[in-house]
Amino acid sequence: MSEKDQAMIEHMSYIVHIEKRPFCFKDFLSFTVNDKLHTLTPGTIRNKFSELHKKEEIELVYNSGIAFYTLKGVPVGKQITPNGIGISSDHPFYRFIQDLILDKYAIHNIHLKFKVNNIWSIFSNNSCFKMNVQSKDIRLAEWIFDNDIFVTVTVHKTNTVSIIVGCSLRPFPLDISGIIGFTNILSKIEDRISRLIFDNLNHKMNNGIQKVDAQTPPYKNWIVFMWHFGADSRVTYSGKAFSIKWGIAENVIVQIYSKQFRNGKSRRIRLERQEYPKKKILEAIEEKLNPNNINL
Repeated sequence: MSEKDQAMIEHMSYIVHIEKRPFCFKDFLSFTVNDKLHTLTPGTIRNKFSELHKKEEIELVYNSGIAFYTLKGVPVGKQITPNGIGISSDHPFYRFIQDLILDKYAIHNIHLKFKVNNIWSIFSNNSCFKMNVQSKDIRLAEWIFDNDIFVTVTVHKTNTVSIIVGCSLRPFPLDISGIIGFTNILSKIEDRISRLIFDNLNHKMNNGIQKVDAQTPPYKNWIVFMWHFGADSRVTYSGKAFSIKWGIAENVIVQIYSKQFRNGKSRRIRLERQEYPKKKILEAIEEKLNPNNINL
């Protein structure tokens, strides 16, 4: 068996056993195994698939114009398709994206909120924090985590705290590592807000102001008001930049656009929908982890 043949088998095994999805020829146009890049032509890939299929080492899962396979005897779910995002097959853009190979479902542009007793009064007289003249909202903080995660914290006069986690350049995938990474960020935000409250309460007490009750609730109790839920294409896109947005139901907006990443060269197609879970953050994530509820 040649080196490229062996690399193909290893890559098939990774896709099927680790990513738990079927594979097609697009997965092998350019792929890396053991830190070595391999590139193959469509004809070479299809010939290899045909050979392995005849030997009954791989089996067809389905054909949507592009054939998707799995290793013999290894069950996998159907490849994620744009229909999972709520895109009608009648939509004129559907034919362009119907065979896109999509990465894992992920969340970004996450809006959260929670209440803290007396928090507005704690910061309203502190000139270090900027207050909006009209709304009286107080911009409590703007933080950057891990270079690509931008967090804005705002205190409203109703004692509601709203948080926006902007991570469009690095969405959080809804798998174990992605969820751990996201909850770690929320834990850091919770800790920083608690420290700000503590420090300002101590400052007020040192100036003879009576202590008030103000405690940040655990992040697991924060309500996710809105997020963008979607997936990026696995392959890069080299065409003209575009963006298409439309509503498919009340308060449901679907968008397909080309996403430029930080290096200025890598561009992928992103499919997403804007959702309003209005639930505790972990409950909303758990609901998305149920395959029966995946409907982009």
